[in-house]
Amino acid sequence: MLFHDKPWLVRRVGWVGVGLSALYWVIESIMDSSVYELGSLTERLIHPDLNETMMRLLAISLLVGFGFYAQAMIERLAQTEARLTRMNECFFSFGADPVQNIRRLTELTGELLNASAAFYNQLEGERLCLWGQWGPVREWGSCETPRGHICHEVIEHQAQGPRLIRSLESTSYASKDPWITAHRLKTYFGRVVSLGSQAVGSLCAFYDRDVVPDEEEERLTGIIASAIGVEEVRRRAQKKLEDSERQLKLLSSQLLSAQETERKHMAMQLHDSIGQSLSAVKFSIEETLERLKPEVSPEKLWSLESAVTVIREVMREVRAMLKTLRPTMLDDLGILATVNWLCREVETIYTGITLERHTDLDENEIPTALKVPMFRILQEALNNAVKHSRCDHIRVELRQTHGAIEIEISDNGIGMESVDPAGMKGVKGGMGLASMKERAELSGGRLGIESQPGEGTRIRVSWPGGDQESRLPMSPLSRA
Repeated sequence: MLFHDKPWLVRRVGWVGVGLSALYWVIESIMDSSVYELGSLTERLIHPDLNETMMRLLAISLLVGFGFYAQAMIERLAQTEARLTRMNECFFSFGADPVQNIRRLTELTGELLNASAAFYNQLEGERLCLWGQWGPVREWGSCETPRGHICHEVIEHQAQGPRLIRSLESTSYASKDPWITAHRLKTYFGRVVSLGSQAVGSLCAFYDRDVVPDEEEERLTGIIASAIGVEEVRRRAQKKLEDSERQLKLLSSQLLSAQETERKHMAMQLHDSIGQSLSAVKFSIEETLERLKPEVSPEKLWSLESAVTVIREVMREVRAMLKTLRPTMLDDLGILATVNWLCREVETIYTGITLERHTDLDENEIPTALKVPMFRILQEALNNAVKHSRCDHIRVELRQTHGAIEIEISDNGIGMESVDPAGMKGVKGGMGLASMKERAELSGGRLGIESQPGEGTRIRVSWPGGDQESRLPMSPLSRA
């Protein structure tokens, strides 16, 4: 509760003491006149004897002094209570962003110290960088040559206690920092922010008047500096985590790129080496058969004819492997022709499944960089659907919506119990879903999945095009 919210008597204790002193003077006069018969009431009120006057004045001074002292203490406690309430509000308003929390703490410093301006600065290499600011002073920024600035010296000296500099206009800092003179700042009060034994920044307040902060303000500043230190630990840990995630994404991107390159290389090797060798063996055997048929009975040529049949089957399997590893039509004919081929292949292999496809895109509307990720995502989605969903109908759509390129694969299968973005545990094909999500994100898209038991599964991937605002509402999987 603030001081001004307290009852009237509490807010006016000093004047209550004055009133009690006047009442005491009147009561003493009445007692002297009526009880002790020392004279008339008027005489005792106006002209008491010397001893009586001294006794009355002593009692009155005690009453008045105590009253104003109590009022001063109540005001001081109320101010402390208001400051602590404001600190609690600030701490409870903290969010997940440590930089924003540091800014709030800097603003809190300026408010609680009733300063003209407040700053939090960090020394990063050769620059003194501003991380938090409060007040009308706006000229402060990163300094390329911070030596000579107050904040730099506070950080460099690593003083544990607060530092107070008065009469700033007559110090060397005024010439180093022109805004001190421009804003007529007279007092500096600040302290270092440390991580363990290492000084990393300075929290400071500037005044346009001569100020000497009291012990309570020094303690409050120390608490806020410690809180900023905690946020600094979080900020640095968050930055390391972001750097690690960035490196991991880069590594994943490089790994997928290397995987595609290796698949393409293996496909070429299979085609140019094994495929051609099998063709040469087949043609050689067939030529031998044609030459021997007039002279040798069919029974004796049966083994060679069987070998030709086996070689043809092997060649068919090799061609299927080539298409799975890296369909040549993806490079030769494009993604739309490859999608149509893949859908026909699924219908041919899984005769109990009908596959419906709709394409509202032209080949030149799809960026080259998206063609391989789109093919791999579709390949994995169809593989999951035919193997795990127990569906008999699959729908594939490629479209452009508000500038975004989208691909959607839906089935009427058994669906899934839950979609857990953290590793897809408990979901069949979980590694496939995680792989699709990774491919989508690394290519600049977002993957969403909707599924309920008995209601099938729908997978949507959206890559923003010219209109960056067109995004599909995604399930938690896309926010993992």
